[in-house]
This record gives sequence, C-alpha cells and structure tokens, in this order.
Amino acid sequence: MEFCDWSTKNIDVPDEVFNKLHTFLNDTQMVEATATAGFYNFVSRFVDALDVDGKANITVPIPE
Repeated sequence: MEFCDWSTKNIDVPDEVFNKLHTFLNDTQMVEATATAGFYNFVSRFVDALDVDGKANITVPIPE
C-alpha cells in the first residue's frame, strides 16, 4: 500500500519504498504492481474528469 500511495500522490517512488516491496516481488511482479497502480490512477482520473458519478442517473438513449 505504501508503494501505491507514493506512486499515486507523488508519482516518484523513493528507492526505499520500491526496494521494500521488491523484497516480496520479483521483477515481473514489480512491473505488474506498478502497472496496476498506474492504471487504477488513470481510470479514477478519467472517470472523475468526465464526472461519471454525477451522471449516474442520466438515461442513456438507445439507438433505434
């Protein structure tokens, strides 16, 4: 969680935080963990920018 917090709030993850996680994960898993955190950040910012939550009750027209 510390790794995700740093990558979300500050983008740059300190070596100490990176290495702490890397003791549990191999190189491939580190790439996957980084991609997962990055993709979640992308999605949450994308959804927020489009105000998807504010449009939750809007009817979507069905094309005929």
